[in-house]
Amino acid sequence: MAEEQKPKPKFTPEQIEEMKKAAAAKKAAAAKAAAEEEKAAPPPPPEPPAWLSEILQQCRGTEYMGPDSNHWERVQVANDQVVTLARTLKEKGFNYLTSLSGVEYRDSFGTVLHLYNIEQKWQLCVQYRTADKNDPVSLPSVSAIWPTADWHERESYDLLGIRYEGHPDLRRLLLPDDTQGHPLRKDFVPTNDGSLKI
Repeated sequence: MAEEQKPKPKFTPEQIEEMKKAAAAKKAAAAKAAAEEEKAAPPPPPEPPAWLSEILQQCRGTEYMGPDSNHWERVQVANDQVVTLARTLKEKGFNYLTSLSGVEYRDSFGTVLHLYNIEQKWQLCVQYRTADKNDPVSLPSVSAIWPTADWHERESYDLLGIRYEGHPDLRRLLLPDDTQGHPLRKDFVPTNDGSLKI
């Protein structure tokens, strides 16, 4: 019985090597073109959803920052527009302030609000901050719009020293009245015995 003949290869080893080089060059050229395109055209700014766009159009000094990883729509607002925006949001059904947090950034202090419109199932994060870290550190109070903010702003003042202009009773919440300084500030230095009092 005659031995079965093996099929001849379609390409020589030299041809296969040339094809590999050509494929690699094509891939590198495509990657370079994509990188240049990305560098030349920065991504467009995020567009707010329609319900938020309508609100932001009524308040100057606001900037939409896009949603965060937990799907909170984020807005930055100028300090002199905080109360105006807060009133507008309350009128639009944002009646649940779930948290108000004081924040110390590298070059400023800030406040972050997390708000719900329960009926519409909208959630919004509003941020505002001081121009620098120089005393006095002060930001507008929103306690007249959302009473929940009363104790949150007192806590922020107590621990970070942020003064909320317009707050009806801004005094310490957690620490004794004779506590010196604000212990969550990065520059806070406790006394030698570790206490917060002199």
